[in-house]
Amino acid sequence: MARVTERVSRMSLEEAQAAAAPLMRDARVWRPLGSPPSNPAAERLAPALRSLVLQGARIDVLGGALRIEASRIAEWQMPRAEVLSFGAAAQEDEPFLRIGTDDAGSPVVARPGEEDVYVVRGGESGRAAWSVRYASLYHWLLVHHGMDSEARRLSGP
Repeated sequence: MARVTERVSRMSLEEAQAAAAPLMRDARVWRPLGSPPSNPAAERLAPALRSLVLQGARIDVLGGALRIEASRIAEWQMPRAEVLSFGAAAQEDEPFLRIGTDDAGSPVVARPGEEDVYVVRGGESGRAAWSVRYASLYHWLLVHHGMDSEARRLSGP
């Protein structure tokens, strides 16, 4: 599974976008629902990320592994406890925009104007938080789809 992450992490935004395109045509992988509402906070997202999150009022990704809700995009602050970051330093005082949640209810966030997305775990009740950075939402999709596929392959028929 580390091979999937390594391979995807070396991709540029354009390469990840091209690789993710066939997956996003599969409703089991990428399912936009309804028309996206007007949300001024969404205008602060980077161009590729904005075009993805505004494809529907809600988008279910990989059967609910990630849920994006365009109407709920809003400023979000990193937890004040210590933040451990994997992939990039996430400064707790920097503004973020929450774009959705993963299947564990963890926030999925992005900095205004940047394509990178972060999944933030922990931070409840003053406990330490940690985040995982993906170079884009396309990268997140490719890593998680690849990990699911690899796990199914390893578990056998």
